[in-house]
Order: sequence, then structure tokens, then C-alpha cells
Amino acid sequence: DHLLLVGDELSSLSESELPAVAESARFFGLVDSRNAKERFGEARLEQSFDRIDRDISSKQENWANKDPLEKVMEDDGGRSSGPSTTQKGEISTDDGYEWLQWPEESGLYYYRMPGTAERWDPWTGPPRED
Repeated sequence: DHLLLVGDELSSLSESELPAVAESARFFGLVDSRNAKERFGEARLEQSFDRIDRDISSKQENWANKDPLEKVMEDDGGRSSGPSTTQKGEISTDDGYEWLQWPEESGLYYYRMPGTAERWDPWTGPPRED
């Protein structure tokens, strides 16, 4: 029935009205009345968003799998070689070294000889217990 109605309406139009109807998706009962150029632009934008989402997901996954020391170095643009030599740690009664967790609560530990202002060396051994 709908098709017959559309056919009747089309046959009643003049030649000058037909091109406008051909461009009108609303006439054919389609919800999306945008032209092909608009739809193409929107599709490209959607593809860009999808690509950005994939890039973000990939970077988040890579970040989650990085060693904590690598994260600190990357956050600091690779310039950091650890905490400042002026920072003070705690001297361990177990081994006699001065220890510092840096950044705070990161789980990354640095050590050096106590009472010096030497560079802190990163601890790469098993996790330390406070």
C-alpha cells in the first residue's frame, strides 16, 4: 500500500519538482534525511573516534604493563635518575643502608650509604617490606 501511495504522489509531481524529491530521503520515509556528503563526513569522524579510542586503550594497556621505575622515568620525561640527593631516607638496622621510597607510596625503593649526599640507586631486587 505504501509503495502505491508513493508511486501516486511521484506521478503527480512536475518535472521541476522531481529532482528535489530524489534528494529528499524524508519523502521515502527514511529517518535520516542528511545527504551523502554529511553521512560520509560523520562516518569519517566516527572512524577517527574509534581510532582514538583504540590508541588510548593500547596506551593504557602498555602503561599498566610497565615496570614502576619505567613509569616514573616516563612521567619525568626520562630526565629523572631518582630522588634528589638532598632527600633523606631511613637507615635500615638490617643492612645499614639508607632507604627511601620515592615517589611516596609508589613501591619503588632507592638506597645509598647512610650519611652521604650521594645519588640514590634504584633497588631492583625483590620487593621490600617496610
